[in-house]
Amino acid sequence: MPIGAHRPLEESVEKLLGNRWGWGTMIYVNGVTNEGDFAVSVWGPDNKPKTLTLMRFVPTGKYGQEAKSKSEIGVPIDAEFADAIHKAWQAMLLKARYPNKVPVYSDASTAEFSAWVSVASGGAYGRAIPVSGFQKELTDFGFELKDYCTAKVGDRKTKRDSMIPWLKDFAERVEHSRLY
Repeated sequence: MPIGAHRPLEESVEKLLGNRWGWGTMIYVNGVTNEGDFAVSVWGPDNKPKTLTLMRFVPTGKYGQEAKSKSEIGVPIDAEFADAIHKAWQAMLLKARYPNKVPVYSDASTAEFSAWVSVASGGAYGRAIPVSGFQKELTDFGFELKDYCTAKVGDRKTKRDSMIPWLKDFAERVEHSRLY
């Protein structure tokens, strides 16, 4: 579903990311504990190599509405991988609509997605409570990207090669779905 206006923690994370977004970003907030909060983002100038950034953060400030970076990892990725990620994020965000009923979860984990979408003339954003369906699958991709960043260099090619077909299939399924 599209995001609401009040999202101070996510806006604080976006400020930490700066211009390191555009090809697909997920901000994951782990409910009450905030253990394992992270953002993973693909970014880079057009027609140039892209970078996948993993930033772990902790909520700070009044009511935990601000973020402080704990650590960052930047991993160069090739155009095919970046494009597959972007198309998956874009497909889902272009299908995002307000649901008839918004589920209410107490202190549930949430994932916020964003990507540059030319049709929208700018950034598109959506929020998910990753329980099932496409939302859960897109969140799973975010976790796979996190694992990609922390994997040994020699293991990354295998992870990349398994993710690209999965991402392409996901984008295809979403584009042909009846989400709205």
